[in-house]
Amino acid sequence: MKILTSHPQWNTVVEVCQKLRAQGFQAVVAGGAVRDALRGVLPKDIDLATSAPASEVLKLFENSKYVGEHFGVVLINNQLEIASFRKEGEYKDGRHPETVELCSIEEDSKRRDFTINAMYFDPIEEKIIDLQGGQSDLEHGIIRSVGSSHKRFQEDHLRILRAYRFQAKTGFVFEESTYQAIKACHKSLNKISKERVQQELLGTLQEPFYYTAFYSMYESGSFQQICKLKLHFDSFHFYYALNNYHSAEFRWAGLLRDNLDVESELKTIKFSNHFIKSVKQYIESLKLVFSDEYEFEKKLLYLQDAQVQDYLELYQAWYNTDKFSDLIQKFLKLSDSERRLPKAIIDGKFLLNFGLKPGPEFEKYISQAYLLQLKEIIRTHEDAKLWVRSNLI
Repeated sequence: MKILTSHPQWNTVVEVCQKLRAQGFQAVVAGGAVRDALRGVLPKDIDLATSAPASEVLKLFENSKYVGEHFGVVLINNQLEIASFRKEGEYKDGRHPETVELCSIEEDSKRRDFTINAMYFDPIEEKIIDLQGGQSDLEHGIIRSVGSSHKRFQEDHLRILRAYRFQAKTGFVFEESTYQAIKACHKSLNKISKERVQQELLGTLQEPFYYTAFYSMYESGSFQQICKLKLHFDSFHFYYALNNYHSAEFRWAGLLRDNLDVESELKTIKFSNHFIKSVKQYIESLKLVFSDEYEFEKKLLYLQDAQVQDYLELYQAWYNTDKFSDLIQKFLKLSDSERRLPKAIIDGKFLLNFGLKPGPEFEKYISQAYLLQLKEIIRTHEDAKLWVRSNLI
């Protein structure tokens, strides 16, 4: 767990745990931070859990306050959340427990959603506390509910969407009974606020394995409970799922491109007008790719400047051509006349000045550099010189 020690919160984590232990309380790192660290990923935040009542935590730490009094959650130094081990009562609204009471770490682990989120790490003794088999599931790439899957999803309906989001984050597969429970309970997604659904969908779109998660969501019928849009899966989009720098809007466009009424449905799920406009622009670009109505040169004239790089790569991927330099040259010719795009900073003369000899690789280098220029990675001559020195010399 060395990765945790490089976290900016780590010194505070150790100090807080030492102070609580000195008073006879147990204090550990809990949940997602442990999961991420075991995956070799630096967690965004570190949350603590303790056997101490929240009232005792408030007494021990001067700069502390409640951020969830009902759940016994305290914020220390405006940066570190610590929650008391808790056992939860009945969930009547499908989101929140009616009652909460203090308990042991064993009971605390039983109320958590998935086994990979139910692990703890003792920073003083430097040991993992795994009471629900989370380590094994993490090693085997499995998302499994803690205890009864049906109970977990009936308690909190949002856990269904969180399950898909964890799949998008990790690429893991669902344990069979967990997946069957999701399918049996997903009608309850209609009870979640549209704003919260939108947040979860957007978060899922931004994760590296979003394609896998949306495929599971659609195949299980969960997505159809959320809206009337149809998701489109094909080899093209799978290719793009491997290129994780694309925006959420571009990914959404790829999944939704065969729909006629995208705008009204996305508005229903509370996506912003700006987001919807971007999605629609990308869908139009995608339609050009899949249409035989226009030749390549004519298609380019319909694009916004910001879409050029996505389009060229998309065109190459779909038509499986390796003549990428030819596409760029056609584009450059158009840019001189009918389009107003920046002149290439790196051209043949630029490369010759670095002592590079003309050859078949020249056009490839120029094409690569121009794409980086369109993406504003190469902005100045100094950027261009650095790129040539770093990649070509």
